[in-house]
Amino acid sequence: MNLFDLTGEVAVVIGATGALGGAIAEGLGQARAKVAVLGRNAERGEACVKRIRELGGKGQFLPLMPFPPKASRMRIRKSKRPLARRRFSSMPPVAMIRK
Repeated sequence: MNLFDLTGEVAVVIGATGALGGAIAEGLGQARAKVAVLGRNAERGEACVKRIRELGGKGQFLPLMPFPPKASRMRIRKSKRPLARRRFSSMPPVAMIRK
């Protein structure tokens, strides 16, 4: 039994193009979660997604530009729809979404 099995779960990691966010995203991917990698740098985001896939997880990079807070919340909501097909009102920097 794997204590960290997140198969079927969706994780949204804001700032995953940085060192700490990238490590969190990779750990979630290694636990078999579907990971939405949000960040400003497309090259680092795609590299993070590649590492997640190498670890056995599923990942998708979604660019997140520095917007005013309301616009950022709207972008995060829209980014989750393809992965979870659900709507949420607020989002912490790393969140697990149940089906």
